[in-house]
Amino acid sequence: MRTPGKGRRPFPVARRLLSLGIVCALVLICASTLAAATSSSSAAAQLTARLTKTSFAGAQAGSVKLTYTFSKPSKSFSYALSLKKGKKWQAVKSLKRKGSFKGSKTATVKTLFAGKPVKVGSYRLKLTADKGSKLLNFKVVGSASPTVLVSGPTSTDDTAFSFTVSGSVDDLEPGQTKPIALTLTNPNSAQIFVTELTMTVSTDSTPSGCASASNLQVTQSSASSASPIAVPAGGSVTLTSAPLAPQITLLNLPDANQDACKDVTFTLTYGGSAHS
Repeated sequence: MRTPGKGRRPFPVARRLLSLGIVCALVLICASTLAAATSSSSAAAQLTARLTKTSFAGAQAGSVKLTYTFSKPSKSFSYALSLKKGKKWQAVKSLKRKGSFKGSKTATVKTLFAGKPVKVGSYRLKLTADKGSKLLNFKVVGSASPTVLVSGPTSTDDTAFSFTVSGSVDDLEPGQTKPIALTLTNPNSAQIFVTELTMTVSTDSTPSGCASASNLQVTQSSASSASPIAVPAGGSVTLTSAPLAPQITLLNLPDANQDACKDVTFTLTYGGSAHS
């Protein structure tokens, strides 16, 4: 005859084993999660990079610097440069190398194109090391964004006032007119009134071949003594639309071959005058 209750003794042991199994599983999951987080953090810290500019004209690509740093030695390095086309990215240039990579390296954006034309558009640059990667974005605009100092007429107390002008426009198509967003910056300790703004375009494009005289039309800003632009002391004002902002038109010449005007840039130079 079996003693009542003896047949139930194995169940408490089974429960203890099951509980121990759950605890071990939780410990393994936590350890795995911690290891993954540590690995991810280590990978993310292995490669850092930066650009000196994230928006520039194609002609400036040779002066824009890319600096990338390996916080840990890497046996491989690669980069992939892509151009945005609609909602997709089109491969421009890629490079893979093996060796011993460590410390900081510097290159120009132009070298990343490896002889290919630097076209106007939005770019994505992915740098990859053994375990880490870095993604950078930059934009090549249709014209340079020069900042030129222009001197205005003297005020009644013979103190000269000056201001800086910068601005650019991109993605022009034949027959299209666009305003050039200009930013006027006043470094003076008093408010100034800009009474004249002028803009000139380089005679030839970069690369050369598209003459501005026959392919572009410029409409100057309407700023005048009767309609001045007030810029606060130590501040700036951005003109985004005509007539205060100048305009530029890429002419549509159906009887002329304008292929030389594809993917080129022009340098814009600004001038003007102001008083207090």
